[in-house]
Formats: sequence, C-alpha cells, structure tokens
Amino acid sequence: FSRKIKNFLHKSGRLCAITPSKWMSELAYSSGMFKSKPRVIPNAIDIKKYNPVNKKEIRYKLNLPLNKNLILLSAGNFLDERKGSKYALEGIKKVKHVNPHLVILGVLDEMGKKILSEFDYTSVGYVSDKDLLSLYYGCADIFMHCSLADNQPLSIIESMAMSTPIIGFKTGGIVEMIDQNKNGFLVLQKDINALADAIELAFENNNHISWGISSREKALREYSPEIFLKNHLELYEEMIEKNLLQN
Repeated sequence: FSRKIKNFLHKSGRLCAITPSKWMSELAYSSGMFKSKPRVIPNAIDIKKYNPVNKKEIRYKLNLPLNKNLILLSAGNFLDERKGSKYALEGIKKVKHVNPHLVILGVLDEMGKKILSEFDYTSVGYVSDKDLLSLYYGCADIFMHCSLADNQPLSIIESMAMSTPIIGFKTGGIVEMIDQNKNGFLVLQKDINALADAIELAFENNNHISWGISSREKALREYSPEIFLKNHLELYEEMIEKNLLQN
C-alpha cells in the first residue's frame, strides 16, 4: 500500500527526488517509480574545517614518518569483501619500492593486525574528533578507497578538501568524483595490477601533489555549503514556477 502511495506521489509531477550522484539517480529512475530522473545535487562538507595543512608539520605533530610516502586507509573489516581493503593492501604489496607507510583509521582487531604485520603502518584507532580527523586526511599523500559498493562517500570529499587525492576502484558515484589523472586515479574493481600502477603513478614525478591541488579545487567548486544551498534554491524556484504554470 505504501508503495502505491509513493508511486502516485512521484508520478504526479509535484514531487522531486534528489540524489547526490548521477549513478544513484539512474538507479532510482530504473525502479520505475519516478516520472523523471531525480535531480542530482552533490553532498557538501564544511570546507573551512577541512582546509589544507602543511603535511610535514602535521606529520611531525602526529608522530608520523617524515621520510615515507603516507597512504591513508580505513580499517573497517579487512575480511569484508565490499570494503575492498584487502585489494588495497594487495596493490600496496606490489609497490613497496615506493617506500609506503600506511596510516590506518579505525579500530583494528587481531585479524587486522595479523594481516598488516608485513606492512609498515601506524594504527590511530577510531577518530571521532573532526578536527583531528581532518589532520589525518590532510597529512597523507594519497587516500586509498577500494570499496566495491558506494554512492558518494563523505570521506572522499573530506580527503579531497584537504588536498589529498584518491586512488581506488570505479565504483558507483565515486566515478563522478574523480577526474582521471587530475585529482586521483580509479581502476576497474579487483584489478590489483592496475591499482599498483596507479600508486606508482601517484608518486612518479610527485603527481600526487598536483592531484591534491586539483582535489581541493574540485571540493571548493562542487562540494561547498554555498554550492549545495544554491543548487537547492534553484530547484525550489523551478518547482514553484512549474506548479504555478500547471495551476
């Protein structure tokens, strides 16, 4: 019964759904419930809170290595297929010559510690303080996000805002967030060799630095609260005008 009501409301033309990515808009539209595709309005974050920092100064402050390439990873569950952490580690394993040091966000269980035993890493646990979290995003050279199912992760936006580029899989709405070889690099899901190549590319000629600059620029351009508000106001004005014409 509730589905019939939803179908009626959506097909009336007086209701407009909003999704944060084109991928989700297409997925929702394919359900047959909507008269037209949902409007795409990306999520927003506090751009002022997530503001680029001097990476070396913050690494010193956080007691992280100054002479290694820092790769940020979210711990999650290394055995959870959807999180894709195991693929990230397999990719990193192939490029140990780039001198990586992993910074692991989240609580590590004993299995996680065992899996990471062959890597050079620092586990910082669960970080609830947003200011501290922004520093971890900001001090890394790259953030690896290899999820197999995702829409538009705020963690990616936060990392981009801190001038830290993304390497990961072509998954869901993430494809819309990363401009290939400009503010990061995405590869096909589970392609470990391509993932390793992307990591090498990031540190080749310090590409991660230019990617980081572009990441910040895109965050300002597309994910700021001002843009978020502007997009919503434009939609409301369109809906009001449409309803007035219909009446």
